[in-house]
Parts: sequence; C-alpha cells; structure tokens
Amino acid sequence: MTIPQLNAERTRTDEAVIRVTGIQHSYRTARGPVPALENVDLSAGPKRFVSIVGPSGCGKSTLLMILAGLVTPTAGERYVAGAKVTGPQPDQVAVAFQDACLLPWRSALDNVAFPLELRKDPRAEREARARELLEKVGLAGYADRYPRELSGGMRQRVAVARALIQRPAVLLMDEPFGALDEQTRMDMGEELLRLWDEIHNTVIFVTHNLAEAVYLSDEVIVMAARPGRVVERVLIDLPRPRPVEITETEKFLHLRNRLWRLIRSQE
Repeated sequence: MTIPQLNAERTRTDEAVIRVTGIQHSYRTARGPVPALENVDLSAGPKRFVSIVGPSGCGKSTLLMILAGLVTPTAGERYVAGAKVTGPQPDQVAVAFQDACLLPWRSALDNVAFPLELRKDPRAEREARARELLEKVGLAGYADRYPRELSGGMRQRVAVARALIQRPAVLLMDEPFGALDEQTRMDMGEELLRLWDEIHNTVIFVTHNLAEAVYLSDEVIVMAARPGRVVERVLIDLPRPRPVEITETEKFLHLRNRLWRLIRSQE
C-alpha cells in the first residue's frame, strides 16, 4: 500500500517550500512589550528535515507558530510554496505538538480522520486514508482504541498520522517526543525517519535534545535568546538511512558537541 503523492512533490525543486524573512515578534505585558524574536530569516527546501535548537526562551515555539500561520508576527513575512501566508493553511502546513491533543471520545481512527471530516470529505474516503496512515505508523491493529487505551508513544503516532492525512507540503513539529521516556523517544525518532523517508515532505522540528536534532536532520538551525535570533545553520552531512548505531560514531558526537558549544557561546 502506498501513500498518495504529497503537495511537496508538486513544488519546484529549486525554490524554498517554506520561508520567513525579517521576522520580529514581541509579546505585550503590563510592563510593556517583551521581544521574543528579532530579524529571523529561515528557509527550507523540498524534502528537507530541519531542526531548530536553542536555550529555553529563544522563541523556538513562537517561530513555529508563526510558520504555521497561528501567530501573526510583529514584523516580517512568511511564504509557503511561494505564496504569502496570512493565516493557517491546513492544506499545506500541518502541526504536531508536544501534547498529542487527541479527542478522548474518539477512536484512533476517528482522531486521524478528523481533519478530513472537517473538510467534509466522504466518510469512506477519509476512513480509508486514516487506516492507511495508521498502518504506516505501526498502529494498524489499534484503529478502534481510544486515547486512554494507548501508550504515550502510540498517542504521538496517532497525532503524527492525523497531521499527515491532509498531505501537507510542510510538517511542523514542536517537541513532539519531549514528554516520552528515552527509549520510546528513540523508537519514535526511528519511526519518524522511516515514515519521512517514504513520504519526503519538508519537516521543521523543534527540540531541546541535541542528539535527536543531529540524528533526524539534514540541517540544524541554532538560535540564541533574549531576543530569539538565528546564530548559525549547521549542515548534518551524515548518510541516510541512519541506523541508531550512527549515534555512537565520532562524526555524530562531533556534530552534537558543535551544537552544544554554539548554544553555550551565546549564554
């Protein structure tokens, strides 16, 4: 069984799928505006896996919400597939949060199919696509289970399947494995790479875990805080596919340590 072609496959290969220029953002408080982001430029091409790392308070999640069209920046512009973003674009950009945010009264199948239900797609079509994606994330036998009957890792797999069901050109992930134990987190990383290797859309992945960023990514954007800004883009020139054993190699550790030094240098 194959996943239908994604919008990302129809994007010209010589242009960025997602791009922001001159992004600035401040939060209003009783004591006045608090700058969260300053002059952020970012782009990601087709079929690229890009992680964003940096200290707490550097605006990683805020930037992701701006990319998703869920937060309007104070200044700057956003583009997806060459079109200016003025609000959410669920047909092009999907978001997976740290909390799976599943509807507890719906089965795994119905949670995955929910975006297509909102779009009023025919029931048979949306259920067939939901079953296909559940199979792809290793949950073919759990379609009728409710969130309370699933482990944390399973719930996150359902959330990823739900994010992918509209075939987005861009998948934004905000610490999706942050609440999981280390073993489950590694398993989810492997699962995500296997799925991404099959569908190859563009992924922007926010994480605090530097080893996770190196393992998953084609490149890593390092941010500094107060206010949040990009300090460097680090190319992850490791071969794909990536077995877990690659995390023990000298080159992997060198890249992980480089990210750590870049973040520490901004403190």
